[in-house]
Amino acid sequence: MKEPMSMLLKPAIDKISKVKDSPMARQSAAMFTSNILGLGLGIAVSILNTRLLGPEDYGDLKYLLNLFALGVVLLTGGYSYTGARAIALEAYKDIKGKLVGGLYVINSLITIVYVIFLIISSYVIDNYISSDSDVGPVIRLLAPLLFVFPFHSLLEKILEGENRIYDLSIFRVGSKVFYIATLLSLSVFFSVNLVLALTIHLVSLLAVIVYVFIRKVPDFHNIKSSVFKLKELNREHGFQIYIGALVGNGSEYLGSIIIGAFMSNINVGYYALATTVATPLFMIPQSLGTVFFKKFANSKKIPTYAFIATIFVTLLAYLGFNLIIEYVVLFVYSEDFLPVVKYTRFLSIAILLKGCGFFINRFLHSHGLGKELRNASFLRGIINVPGFYFLVKYYDVYGACFTMILSNFLVLIYLIIKYRRYTKSL
Repeated sequence: MKEPMSMLLKPAIDKISKVKDSPMARQSAAMFTSNILGLGLGIAVSILNTRLLGPEDYGDLKYLLNLFALGVVLLTGGYSYTGARAIALEAYKDIKGKLVGGLYVINSLITIVYVIFLIISSYVIDNYISSDSDVGPVIRLLAPLLFVFPFHSLLEKILEGENRIYDLSIFRVGSKVFYIATLLSLSVFFSVNLVLALTIHLVSLLAVIVYVFIRKVPDFHNIKSSVFKLKELNREHGFQIYIGALVGNGSEYLGSIIIGAFMSNINVGYYALATTVATPLFMIPQSLGTVFFKKFANSKKIPTYAFIATIFVTLLAYLGFNLIIEYVVLFVYSEDFLPVVKYTRFLSIAILLKGCGFFINRFLHSHGLGKELRNASFLRGIINVPGFYFLVKYYDVYGACFTMILSNFLVLIYLIIKYRRYTKSL
C-alpha cells in the first residue's frame, strides 16, 4: 500500500524546520532580501532611465550594455568559473587567497583584450550594423572605463565561491544605490543623455569593485605559481563551461543585437525592459542556488527540502506576477512603454524555466561537470541563434520571446537528466 503524500513529504518538512534558524538559512534570507531589494532598485533604475532618456536613448543604453556583456562572455576564457569552484572546495582552502590574486592578474590581461575588442566593434557598428546610431562614438569615448565589466563579473564569482554572502549582497545592491543617487543629483543640474547615464553606470560598478578589493586584498605572493595552477584547473573545468557559455549565454545577448539590426534600438529597449520586469521569477532559485553552492560542492545530491522549497515558492511567485504585471507597468512606466506588458507575459515563462535550470546548474558546476554544462549551453545556442535570426526577422520581438521559452525549457530538461544520471552513479 502506497504511503500518503503527507508522509512522503514529512522528512523534507522536518528538515526545513530544523535548518530554518541555521547560518545557511540566514544567508539564504540575506541573499533573497538583497535580490528583492536589488529588484526594487533595478526597477527604480529603469524608471529613471526611461523617464530621463526616453525610448530612443534608453534603447541605445540597453543595446550597449548587452554588447558589453557579450564581450565579457566572449573573452573571459572560463577563469571566473574555475576560480569560483576552486575557492569553494576544501581541498584548496590553504591557497585560496593566492588563487584570488592569480585571478586578478589573469583578468587584468583579459581586460586589455576586452577593451580593444570593443573599440574595434564600435567601428563595425558604425559602418555595417547601425550607421544611423551614435553608439559607436560613445563606446570610443568611454573606452578607458570599460574595464569594469570583466572585473565586476569576476568578483561576483569570487564572492560566491568564498561564500561571502553578505558582501555579495552589498556588491549587487550597492552599485544600483550609487547609480540612483548620482543620477538624481546630476539630473538637477544637467540634462541626462546616453553618455551621462552610461558614465554613471560605469562609475557605480567601479565603486563596488573598489569596495570588495578593500574588504579583502588578494594575496599576490608567488603569483606565478597561482596563475599556472589556475591555467591547469581551467583546462579541466572552467574552459568547458566557457565554451558552452560562449554559445549559450552569448547567444542570449545576441538576441538584443539582432532585434536592433532588424528593427530598431527602441524595440531593444522594450525587450530589455520586459526582461527586467520578469527578473523576480529568476531570483528565488538564483538566491538558493548561490547560497547552497558551497554545500553542493561537498554533497552527493541536492537536498529534497531545497528542491521542494524552490519549486513551490517560484511557482507561487509566477502566479502572483501574472496577476499584477499589467498594473505595475502602467503605474511605474509611461504609456510609451505599454508594449512591454505583452512581451513580459511570454518572457516570464522563459525566466521561470531558466531559474529552475540555474538551481540545478549550481550543483553540477560545484561537482566539476564542465562538459555537461558546456553541452547544455551548446543546446541553448543551437536553438537561440537560428531562433533569434529567423523568428525575430518574421515575428519581431515575439520571435525573441518564443526562442527564449523553447531554449530554456529544453536546457532544463537536459540538466534534470544529467543530474539524475550523475547522482545515481555516486
